[in-house]
Amino acid sequence: MAGFQYREYQLDDAGSLSLQSALVEHEGSYTCIYDDGIDGGALLYDVFVIVDPVPAFPVIEGCNHQQYCVLEKQIQDVLTALYQE
Repeated sequence: MAGFQYREYQLDDAGSLSLQSALVEHEGSYTCIYDDGIDGGALLYDVFVIVDPVPAFPVIEGCNHQQYCVLEKQIQDVLTALYQE
């Protein structure tokens, strides 16, 4: 396949930009600037990367993930969620 490759980005002769493996770090706004000698312009694309969490379930402190755990809370209780990469 002809085209151009820079790091993880591949641009083919038809103008398609692709990634072998999309990561959360690739999320953002991309601008496509085109000019075919007759017409030109720019298009803005917002790219969102959605990944499944690992593990695919909430981890509750004090609960062995190999057991079935129930977390009971009252209306006034507060749950805190942490995101780890």
